[in-house]
Amino acid sequence: MNKPPDIPAVFVSVDLAREPDFALGPLHIQPSIRRVIWGDRQEAVQPRVMQVLVALTRANGGVVSREELIASCWDNLIVGDDSITHCISKVRQLAELGGGKAFEIETIPRVGYRLVRSHAAAGNSVSAAPVHSAVRSKFPSWRWLAIGLAVATVAIAGSVIAARYFYPSREAEWTVAESHLPFISTAEIESHPAISPDGTMIAYAAGPDRVSRHIYLRLIKGGDPIQLTHDAYDAAAPAWSPDGRTIAYRISQEGHPCRIMEIPVPAGQSREVGRCRVNRWSDLSFDPSGRSVFFVDAPAPGTTERIFKLDLDNGRVSAVTHLGSAQISDPPAVSPDRRILLYIRGAEADRLEVRVLTLANGVDRLIAAFDGVDNVITAWSADGQTIFLARSDSGDKSLWTYPLAGGDPRRILTTDDEIERMSAGPNGLLAMEMLYPGGQLVAVTPHSGLPPKAIPSGGLNTWSVDYAPDGTFLATGRRAETRGVWIGDKNGTFRELLTSDSAWAVRWSPDGTRFAFVEWWHGRGLRVRVLKREGEQIAQFRYSGNDTGLLDWTADGKGILTSRQEAKGWRIWRTDIATPDKSVPITPYGWRDPRVHGSMLFALKNGLPGIWRIDGTPRRMTDGPGPEASDAYNLAGDRLIYYDTSDPEHPMFSAVSVNGGPKDPLVPLPHHPVYYSFGVDPKSGDIVYTQEIDDTDIGLLRLVKR
Repeated sequence: MNKPPDIPAVFVSVDLAREPDFALGPLHIQPSIRRVIWGDRQEAVQPRVMQVLVALTRANGGVVSREELIASCWDNLIVGDDSITHCISKVRQLAELGGGKAFEIETIPRVGYRLVRSHAAAGNSVSAAPVHSAVRSKFPSWRWLAIGLAVATVAIAGSVIAARYFYPSREAEWTVAESHLPFISTAEIESHPAISPDGTMIAYAAGPDRVSRHIYLRLIKGGDPIQLTHDAYDAAAPAWSPDGRTIAYRISQEGHPCRIMEIPVPAGQSREVGRCRVNRWSDLSFDPSGRSVFFVDAPAPGTTERIFKLDLDNGRVSAVTHLGSAQISDPPAVSPDRRILLYIRGAEADRLEVRVLTLANGVDRLIAAFDGVDNVITAWSADGQTIFLARSDSGDKSLWTYPLAGGDPRRILTTDDEIERMSAGPNGLLAMEMLYPGGQLVAVTPHSGLPPKAIPSGGLNTWSVDYAPDGTFLATGRRAETRGVWIGDKNGTFRELLTSDSAWAVRWSPDGTRFAFVEWWHGRGLRVRVLKREGEQIAQFRYSGNDTGLLDWTADGKGILTSRQEAKGWRIWRTDIATPDKSVPITPYGWRDPRVHGSMLFALKNGLPGIWRIDGTPRRMTDGPGPEASDAYNLAGDRLIYYDTSDPEHPMFSAVSVNGGPKDPLVPLPHHPVYYSFGVDPKSGDIVYTQEIDDTDIGLLRLVKR
């Protein structure tokens, strides 16, 4: 392994370009080109996963703590548990590439991980010191001891000098010490987080939609929120006064400019302190003096937005920026030392600039510019020395630090969700508005006349849902940065059963003791994994081509049915768990998405609407789902339940008996989730699915400088 002398290997950053090749059992590892070879096959490995594998192998059977993994593989940039768990899961998958177990990754609770070689791999190591034959010295042992001490002294001194020369001290950098993504998550839309000056509370806006919100307060340490406002209009954008005694916010109503309000904390009567001239919405920021508020508005209809300053004592409004045709983005923010205003402007059609304006002399300076980025959000650190910057585009959603004094920006967090407004507080707190592109897990009761009700899931967004006969919930999905398979506990909470970046369709066995799911497998097609309820894998099989994302078990629980697209079209295949390396087609071309009910086999006909029974002469049973919703049907008892879009303006969940008969409209489907499969709770009869919604939650990080 490449490492400087006298520095423990676990603390040395893994530089893949300089790492030598090594072997683990039948696997030949080539870190420099991120490749694992076994026999005549090879596998490309993600850089971070390869770094973790090298770091664990370096320890030669010793335990590597999470902190040591962060130091050697993340350069102390990201410390979120989800990222480490994800990489460990990927490393464990590499152990199976050779057809057996080349090694195992043992989890040491509350400590870390260690790589344990299989018996066949035990003789291989990442690096080995040269072995010399023993030669009896003609010098007395004490003379060797003296020489050794002298050499050691010189070596230590040289190492200190080399360390200072080659590894100079660097300025401490921000890293994530705690990650709560999400921190506040309910069925309502939570937005506009604002941390109190003393870091004990967070104010935010929440409501069922974006036009009827109220301001809430919640303690950082937990507890129920307190509703602070009761306005008849939409209340949002809370901003704390520097002394923490009041909160400014704005209220909006259709067709009118926003009004700026102030209310005492923790309770009191709100009062209007100013009005916007044009804008219906605007974010607010207190001047550190506590007697002025900054906001974004336009001086007149049809003119360009500017930053204005509202004097709370006399109501006078004055323009702060005069930028011609530049478009200002919310929210402006004043540095803790009161000298600098931080803001974002759109300089051109697809260019966003982060700028700072020195209030005393009007000097305006560019901090960063982005072309083609969807969104940029900024916030000051509590010490005013760092700008936290969140950027979002189609390929990158991340959080960065930009030193105010100059220097290179550093990425400290990457997420699946778009980061909107941010608020920093003392002790490294950073609250973020998180925009979820997926949806909310909901349940709807047939024939109840009630709208879908949200299922508290801790931010879990599901893709495929299924229920065991005893009512145990199972789903594929993601929570924050973690993707995988999730299971319901007896207390109604959901926990991650296993990590998988690409898990899609999931299905319980008929007796509920096992489950199977489909996932993309290392760029080589698809893999179906069969596991016990506790998460222990008992079988797997792979196939190339495409899959619709729906699978089912045979009635006897001995086989799995999958849809596979070939050159001639779709057909359904059976794979027996006892012989997973053998699969046979069971239908002609044209059929996909199987569902089994006893001896009955149901499927969809590619390109046509409806569910068909195909265990004899094919017979269409329903008028839906349509071709655009290929995975949108399920079996519940002796009924077929499906997305009914026969009336596109009024989509429904409808049901038909497996024996045929009239259609039973169950419940309206207000948000048509054609891209997600659904489950039916056998205990309540509720239909459970992911509803496409405009939802934001609030995340909370604790950052430290290291």
